[in-house]
Amino acid sequence: VDALERNGFVVRAIASGNPLVQVDYTAGRRISPEDIENLGKIGKQIYALNLRASGITDEQLATFGRLENLARLRLEQNPITDAGLAHLAPLKKLEYLNLYGTKVTDKGLASLAALDSLRSVYVWQTAVTPAAVAEFRRTHADVAIDAGFDSKSFPEGPKVIPVVN
Repeated sequence: VDALERNGFVVRAIASGNPLVQVDYTAGRRISPEDIENLGKIGKQIYALNLRASGITDEQLATFGRLENLARLRLEQNPITDAGLAHLAPLKKLEYLNLYGTKVTDKGLASLAALDSLRSVYVWQTAVTPAAVAEFRRTHADVAIDAGFDSKSFPEGPKVIPVVN
């Protein structure tokens, strides 16, 4: 944990007396192989992992299948593809996955169907098509999939309702 914190990670317990942790990457540099190795050392304890805009690659995701208690994973704004998502297949407890701004396609979204515990997926600004989102919603009604704002549905823009105190 000390090595992770020295390299730009914030590691917090998710509850008092619980060995599981939430890990957030906050450094302003690309994640390194050493960082991935250090994450692996506490892998069984990681419940939530935020690697937003860390520069993580498909190859670096190869070790993530060993994070057996991982329930929440934020990979948004990284150059990962469908090949990287294949490494997430062993994550039996994964409930939340944010893929916003990645290079994931329809094939990658379809591969997530094997994750039985998945409940929320974000695919805004990816190569996932509206047809693939509709099909995933049809076959996996228990999974909330957020594809972001569709300007074609609201050409005049979103309605803003003023808050009255």
